[in-house]
Amino acid sequence: MLITCNPNDTAVITSGMVTIFKPEGAQMTDMKEITEVSGETIIGDIVEWLPGGADVIEKYFGNGCFTCPGIRMESINFGATMHGIDAEAVVADLRELINSG
Repeated sequence: MLITCNPNDTAVITSGMVTIFKPEGAQMTDMKEITEVSGETIIGDIVEWLPGGADVIEKYFGNGCFTCPGIRMESINFGATMHGIDAEAVVADLRELINSG
């Protein structure tokens, strides 16, 4: 099964594990800044690029997100649906975090 993670990466899911393949010569950016969050924001981006974002994610979803292979593909909306919580509450807390920094 192939899934497009973003326009430059491809993920292959095998036996529950996800492997990300980067095109040859692709470089990871050293810094990314999150200035806006919506329900469609990917949970892994929040954890990786928003200081304090991991705390908000853990508050709502628990610490299982940090070891879940889906962290790089699943949005806040998807995670909220899977955990039976209100996505807008998560988004509101993340926006408050962004605006306080």
